[in-house]
Order: sequence, then C-alpha cells, then structure tokens
Amino acid sequence: MQNGYAPSGLAGIDFHEPAERAALRERVASEGGGWRIPVPAFDPEADPHNLAGLSAGQLAMMRERGTPQPFRTATQAMRRPEPLPGVPLTLIASTFPVAGVRQLAEAGNPAFSMMTGPQWTYRELPTGHWPMLSRPRELAALLDEVAGLGGPGRRP
Repeated sequence: MQNGYAPSGLAGIDFHEPAERAALRERVASEGGGWRIPVPAFDPEADPHNLAGLSAGQLAMMRERGTPQPFRTATQAMRRPEPLPGVPLTLIASTFPVAGVRQLAEAGNPAFSMMTGPQWTYRELPTGHWPMLSRPRELAALLDEVAGLGGPGRRP
C-alpha cells in the first residue's frame, strides 16, 4: 500500500507483507547505513503498477534526483487527530480504483476505513504512483476541480 490516510498507531511499513518488510530492513542495513531507505531502483519491470506511464527519461531523472530517507519515516507509528477535523477530504486514486477503496473501507480495512463519510469525495486518475510526472495536466485539472468544491478555505 502506498501511504495515504492511515489511522493512528500504524506505521507505513505495517502495510507491507512480512517478506517485503524483511527485504526493506535488509536493504536499509546493507545499503543505507542502517538508518536510511536507499533510493529505489525505479525499475518498471519489477514495479510496473506503480511506475505506469513513466518514460525512460523520467525514471532516469527519479534515480538521479532521488534522496534516501530516514528509515524511521517508515517505522514510526503515525498519529492522527482524533476525531479528524471537520474539513472536506478528497482522494485522488491513481494506482488503486475508487471502487476498491470503497470496498476495503466498508470492510473495515484499517488503511481505508477512515476514507468514508460525507466529508469525502473521490476522483480517479488511472496511472501509476507518480501522476505528477505521468499525467501532470490531468492531475492539475483534478486538483483545480477539488479546490473548487467549496467548504472552509476553498474557493467557490
């Protein structure tokens, strides 16, 4: 799962399978000095879903400009305000269809269960995890649309 709107008490690493967690821990130990997550390989053959829509040039740029991040950003439990502030919320689903999000939310999946209620709107932008690169115009149009939905701090 790509970290989205996770509930309090869970860390990003908790949303990965045990084998993926172990591989990440090993990579941090062997390539990250024990405390950093190395820059991903951004290999479209190994990760076609998340890297969908990206050109070879964009992938090369991501490898070149990528920066390792502290491992604690993945292992430290997140804390969310309880209850959540009463503001409008929008999910722009790119790697996962809205129907799947709703199904998991209704089933009580902890990563998605908070994504329900009248304050939520949903938009889809079918592409990989990097829509700002793979579909920048479409993403900008969606963000503009969402900004115009009304509510506190939003333009009419």
